[in-house]
Amino acid sequence: MKTTDRKPPVFLSGKARRWWREVVGEFSFDSAPEWQLLELAAGTLDRIDEARKAIAEHGLMVPTGQGGLKPNPAANLERDSKILFARLCRELRLGEPVADDTRLPRNQR
Repeated sequence: MKTTDRKPPVFLSGKARRWWREVVGEFSFDSAPEWQLLELAAGTLDRIDEARKAIAEHGLMVPTGQGGLKPNPAANLERDSKILFARLCRELRLGEPVADDTRLPRNQR
C-alpha cells in the first residue's frame, strides 16, 4: 500500500483529517511508530479545538464551589495539547530541520 493510500482514523474531526492528508501527501512514513505518532498528533489537534470551545463557552475563569473563581481547566488542556502537538511534530520532523538535532537521522528518500 502506498503511503498516500492510507486513510486517516475515523475518530478524527474533519479538520484533523485534512491535516493528516496534507502531511501524508508531503512526507513519507515507513514504520508503525511513525504512523502512531501521526495519529497522536492529529488527535491532539482535536483536543486543542475542544479546549478552545470550552474556554469560549465558559470563559478563562470558572466559578468554584465556594463562590470564587479559578482558571478554567480547559486552559491547561489547551496549553498541554499545544506542547504535545509541537513535540510530536518535532519527533516526526514535520517542520524545518534544526541544525543541532541530536536524534537519529531519517533514511534518505
